[in-house]
Amino acid sequence: MSETTASFMGRPILMRHKRFGFYRPTAFCIANAITDIPIVMLQVTCFSLILYFMSGLQHDAGKFFTFWIIVNAETLCFVQLFRAVGAMFNHFGLASYISGLLSTIFFVYGGYLIPFSKMHPWFRWIFYLNPGAYAFESLMTNEFQGLQLECVAPQYIPFGGSYDNQSQEFRGCTVLGSDDSGMIDGVTYVNQQYDYSVGHIWRGFGIIVAFWIFLIGLTALGFELRNSHGGSSVLLYKRGARTQKISDLEKEAGRKSDRSVQLSSQATRQSTFSWHNLDYYVQYQGAQKQLLNQVFGFVQPGNLVALMGCSGAGKTTLLDVLAQRKDAGEIRGSILIDGKPQGISFQRMTGDCEQMDVHEATSTVKEALIFSAVLRQPRDIPHTEKIAYVDHIIELLELEDICDALIG
Repeated sequence: MSETTASFMGRPILMRHKRFGFYRPTAFCIANAITDIPIVMLQVTCFSLILYFMSGLQHDAGKFFTFWIIVNAETLCFVQLFRAVGAMFNHFGLASYISGLLSTIFFVYGGYLIPFSKMHPWFRWIFYLNPGAYAFESLMTNEFQGLQLECVAPQYIPFGGSYDNQSQEFRGCTVLGSDDSGMIDGVTYVNQQYDYSVGHIWRGFGIIVAFWIFLIGLTALGFELRNSHGGSSVLLYKRGARTQKISDLEKEAGRKSDRSVQLSSQATRQSTFSWHNLDYYVQYQGAQKQLLNQVFGFVQPGNLVALMGCSGAGKTTLLDVLAQRKDAGEIRGSILIDGKPQGISFQRMTGDCEQMDVHEATSTVKEALIFSAVLRQPRDIPHTEKIAYVDHIIELLELEDICDALIG
């Protein structure tokens, strides 16, 4: 059932990749189902080695591997079932409810708690739609095939007292599948008790595989259809704020007027930012540990540079070092602006967005910028000038439409 939760957790990323044209959700679903196979095989192998022999099932290689492959197929099928439920619903609460309901129904109508012959005729169709029912039939017939059991008291009629010394021909065994000698044939027992047949072992396996393939297609269909309707957000504006959208003509006029305005040196300066042979060491458990090793790079004016790498590669550490955010540790190498070392005004000239930056959810975009400007700029700069610079930054970034929108 955890696959239902995983489907919702990965949905925003999958939707974004679909929108950017990276790959289709169908390809993701197929790849996800294929990568499940080795993981499930390893888990089922550990489970089977413990359960099979601890339960005292028949020590036969053929029966063990039949048990193993059927449990593998059944596990893959139910993993895909709960993944399909997560893909077909937009709301996590409803998907969780459906997952729990299906688990209960399939467990009750799997053929063990209620044999097929004892099921209410109105609900027997659930048995045919339950992959667990086919797995249970295959496992039962696989285990009871070739099994001979001896009937013992109190399954004999009559039994007790002097009857225990009587010959078998004067007593009868009440267990289904028993013969006159008191022996119970396993195949006959499961056939009369559960209406199972030995010939259905591999038929059930094939049906489970067919269910698995069908559920993969259902999951892909759910992601293809549902993702296009999800992920939308609503902007909430501060009460009393003007939210009128600026027309394209007004925006173009604003851009032309901005070109004629003499921008401050902080906004107009075109500098090349570079770093060479950058090393970073920290003290860890009494020893010196190196987090950055001979890193170099540069950023040209007007260009956007992306740092890509797996988790723990050092992307955040590198950015913190470049932004002079590291108070502890030892930094070696050179960080240059136009070939010259960083000055004391470097932090005032640049902005650094933390990976886990904290913002007050009830403040607006403009209020957050004002808060940052008031704290960053020197005290001798008038407050009106700081507000004017914030307005200029909002125009420069074209945030006029959402400057009064709440962050949270």
